[in-house]
Amino acid sequence: MNQKAIIFGDIHSQWRAAKIILDEARKSGIDLAVNLGDDIEHFGTDDYDMTMLWETFRKFLRENPRRKLIGLFGEHNARLPVDILESYIGVDSDGRPIGSLIYKEGNVIAGHNGGEILDQHGDTIHGHSGLEPLLVLHGHSECINILPEYRWLRGPDKVRFLEQDQMHKLEPGRVYWVSPGRARWQEEYSSNHVNFAVYDPKSLEVTLRTLHIGYWP
Repeated sequence: MNQKAIIFGDIHSQWRAAKIILDEARKSGIDLAVNLGDDIEHFGTDDYDMTMLWETFRKFLRENPRRKLIGLFGEHNARLPVDILESYIGVDSDGRPIGSLIYKEGNVIAGHNGGEILDQHGDTIHGHSGLEPLLVLHGHSECINILPEYRWLRGPDKVRFLEQDQMHKLEPGRVYWVSPGRARWQEEYSSNHVNFAVYDPKSLEVTLRTLHIGYWP
């Protein structure tokens, strides 16, 4: 992946979180957005929320022909509109999964479930060496972190949001498992947090970010 990217996942129908994240991409001049999946709520979602989520993606893409969305299926997926289908990996013209739902480009492997990535690309990951770092982008854990290996964190080890940005300098030949966290965490009505990551291939940096919103817009 040779261009700067904003990375998010586990939207769970929170289209306002997607809008906030893509607004950050606009401010930073980032033209590539990577959505790591789980677009709907665990127990279904409101049609209005999904309509607004798709429209949020459409607007981001329409505003600039250089912009691109890479969408990945998770475990909680909505039926994709026809014009959004082309942005998603491993789905047919009816929006049904076909083949691998894991995206690979250069030194980046991306998918929703880290365990499935490890099952399919374990040899590549464990055998990685060379001049480039290997980034493995995943969702599902809803935990914001960057680790040298895949781990499913629970309880007190599960980091739901950050108090301040974390910038990680990437070293050649090393593997980095990047989880941008759940797009929106709510502690209470007046305490909301929006999580995402930014990858810069030129400076070889990944920055984990949490925006503290307060009352939800």
